[in-house]
Amino acid sequence: MGSFQMTKYELLSTDAEFTLKIGESIGAWCQGEDLLLLHGPFGAGKTVLTQGIAGALGITGPIRSPSFTLMSTYQADLTLAHWDLFRLTSIHEVWDLGILDQIDETTICVIEWAEKGSELFPETALDINMDYTEDYENRVINIDIDTNNPRHVELTKILDRLKNN
Repeated sequence: MGSFQMTKYELLSTDAEFTLKIGESIGAWCQGEDLLLLHGPFGAGKTVLTQGIAGALGITGPIRSPSFTLMSTYQADLTLAHWDLFRLTSIHEVWDLGILDQIDETTICVIEWAEKGSELFPETALDINMDYTEDYENRVINIDIDTNNPRHVELTKILDRLKNN
C-alpha cells in the first residue's frame, strides 16, 4: 500500500443549496468502489450532502437518511448505498452489517455517522467532517485529502471551482 500525506480541505457552506452543490461536485467526481465517510452532529448537513451526491449520479426522488432501516440503495448508472449508523452502539453491530461487502465497481457507498465503525473502514475512504460554525448559521465541511492520491487532488480542483464562484 502507498503512503498517505493527509491534509484538510475546508469549505464553508452558507445554506442548504450550497451544501447540495458541494454534494453534486463530489458525486460527479465519484466512481464505483468509492467509500465516503460522513461525520458530524445532527443537522450538520450530512443528508443534504448525500442528496447532492445522489443528484449528480442521476438519482431522482427523495433521499432520506436511513436512520431506522440502516441502509437505502438507489439505482442509476452507479448504485448509491446510503448507510446511517447512528442507532448502532458497538463496532460489532457495524461489522455484522457487512458494509464493505456492498462495495464494488458499480457502487458508491456513503455512510452517515461513520465514526461508529471508523476502525473497520479502509484508509483509502474519503472522510468528510461537517459541523456548525460558532453562530450555528453556516456549516464547515472539512475533507481529509491524501495529497499523494491523484483522485483526491482532482477532487480539490473540482471543489476549488465552487469556492471561486
